[in-house]
Amino acid sequence: MPAFPKLILRQEWAGIGLAMIAAYVDGFGLLTFRTYLSFMSGNTTQTGCGIGQWEIAMVAPSALAILFFVVGVIAGNVLRLAVGHDSRRLTFPGISALLFLVVCDLQFGWFHNFVRIALISLGMGAMNTTVSNVGNEQLNIAFVTGTLNRFAKHVALAVMRIPLEDSQGSWDTQLRRAFLQAWVWTGFLGGAVLAGIVTPRLAGWTLTPPAIALLISAFFSRAQVTRSPRNAN
Repeated sequence: MPAFPKLILRQEWAGIGLAMIAAYVDGFGLLTFRTYLSFMSGNTTQTGCGIGQWEIAMVAPSALAILFFVVGVIAGNVLRLAVGHDSRRLTFPGISALLFLVVCDLQFGWFHNFVRIALISLGMGAMNTTVSNVGNEQLNIAFVTGTLNRFAKHVALAVMRIPLEDSQGSWDTQLRRAFLQAWVWTGFLGGAVLAGIVTPRLAGWTLTPPAIALLISAFFSRAQVTRSPRNAN
């Protein structure tokens, strides 16, 4: 029986960790600005309802978050295509800098909330491009509905004893992938719970932990690339 690949394990932990960060930042945005900063489904509903009721105050923050999230995804993908899969060495520090900028701003009151929403959503959009799959399994760290859908689909296929078409080994099964999606969803939930606990206590400093976590992740990504052979995939 082939050994479980260490690369897959690293990708799994990275996906779960980033999902937790995304939900933590999203929870902060909901509690602070009444706007989702990572998960755009709620913002789309809110924007649509605001347009329907002609309430610009409801439309502006959520529409702004959507716009800058998309810009962040575009920028993140351009960077990834330009420098390769080690783009996290650059993306994570950039996102961390945006979060630290907002932390500083919340202490001194430089910007309007719209600017804060734009900066954080930009960073979350870029972060969404850093992990797109674990092995052959698609992973999205900012799409909770899709995660639950993929979890349920893998469970149904496992019940029907339908094997994976793109299995990478005997360890790679429908249930294994279902558990991965379940753990990612747990990361979403855990991040939101942490935001609910931390935000009332740290207030303007709430974004400091994810900013530090991303800097640490960038360091380990850099060290990992340094140790890897030049011709490694």
